[in-house]
Amino acid sequence: MLGRPARFSADPKVDAFAEERLRKAAEVSGFTSVRFVIEPIAAALAYEARRSRWPVRWRTVQAAFQVDAEVPLASDAKPAAGLGPRLTLQARPRSGLVFTASGARTTRFPSLRERFSEGMGFREPNPSLGPESAWTATVEGRWTPSESLELLLFGSHSEVSGLINTVTLSTGLTQLQNLERAQLRSVA
Repeated sequence: MLGRPARFSADPKVDAFAEERLRKAAEVSGFTSVRFVIEPIAAALAYEARRSRWPVRWRTVQAAFQVDAEVPLASDAKPAAGLGPRLTLQARPRSGLVFTASGARTTRFPSLRERFSEGMGFREPNPSLGPESAWTATVEGRWTPSESLELLLFGSHSEVSGLINTVTLSTGLTQLQNLERAQLRSVA
C-alpha cells in the first residue's frame, strides 16, 4: 500500500499518467503488488497501526496547585506561605497492570497545640516553631491478576526542610523544634 496525493492534477489523463509512473517506480523498487491510498487516509492508517503496537497510554490523573498561608496575630511573628504544586501520571499498559508516578511540594504548618502545649508538664512550648516543607516523589506498580489477588510495589523519596521533631533539652523536658534538613525514603 502506497500513499499518493488525492489529485496529481485536475486533468484526469495527467492524474492517471502520474499514478502509473508511481506504480512503475514502486515495481522497479521491488514491490510486487501495489495498491494506492490517498495520503490523508494513508497517514491515518499509519498512525493507527503505530498506536496499536504501543498500547501504553499515559494520562494525567491529577494536576493541582495549592497555596497554604499563615497570618499570625502576634505583632512580632512573621507571616508564612507554602506553595504546593502536585502532578500525577498514570500508565495502564495492559488490563490489571497500572504504573503511577507523582511529584509534589507540600507545606505543613504546626498546630497551636504543637507550638504552645506544655504536654502535661513534660514539654517546653516553642512559639517560634515554623512550618515544614517537602518535595516528594512516589512511584507505584500495581498488578491485579484476579479479583482476589493484588500485588503492590511502592516507593517514595522526600526532601524535607524544617522537619518538626522532638528534641530533649538539658532540663530533661522535650521541645518540638525544626530540623534543618531530612531525607525520608520508603519502600513497600
